[in-house]
Amino acid sequence: MIEHAEHFDTKTDLLEQYATTGLPVTGLTHEPGTAGTIGTALEVEPSVRTQPRASPQVTAGGDVAFVEPCPVRVPAPVLSVRELESVEFPSATEVWRDYYGTWGDPTIDRVFALFVDWTLSALAMCRRHPDGCEVDAVYTPVPYRGRGYARRVMAGLVEACRDEDLYMYAVTGLEPFYASFGFAPITEVDLPPTIRARYDWTVGGTEAAKITPMFRSASRSGPPR
Repeated sequence: MIEHAEHFDTKTDLLEQYATTGLPVTGLTHEPGTAGTIGTALEVEPSVRTQPRASPQVTAGGDVAFVEPCPVRVPAPVLSVRELESVEFPSATEVWRDYYGTWGDPTIDRVFALFVDWTLSALAMCRRHPDGCEVDAVYTPVPYRGRGYARRVMAGLVEACRDEDLYMYAVTGLEPFYASFGFAPITEVDLPPTIRARYDWTVGGTEAAKITPMFRSASRSGPPR
């Protein structure tokens, strides 16, 4: 955006000068009596994806009119997955606010995040218990769902923690999703005691809670420890 008025002899001069930037004009205003001062702002959008915009043209009367849609390129989101630093954990806690108030502890947790440009848009956590590692809090906020972000962030976690045996409780119905990362259903008795104790409060066990214990062996393979 050009945040101040530019002075030109005519509107045509402005349009010709601005055309040299290669960027589209999305807003022009003209205040009567300003004698060649056209607009207080010109909004431009960088290139990547095409969408329609109106093209400014100078009419015979000297006014600016918008005619004929012309292609405009707008940025496609940049996606990245990485492990958060401990100082970034409060950002994860904020996103998890709608997910049972989950929060991460830098002393025992590894938190992985997917960013859309600079926006934290999906999370997954690996918590180290005294007797095993548990995957938990795989979460995508509602506005970002349906785009495969959970799969991307889960893939990042599994790759980073590939040398660990991983346990988890999968919400019933999501077993195939986690199976695609090498997790397989196990019985409650196969869970490490500390992880199993997390759901001791349920009445009727994991089936009543609609969760399925699952296990993924470390890349070095071997039975659950």
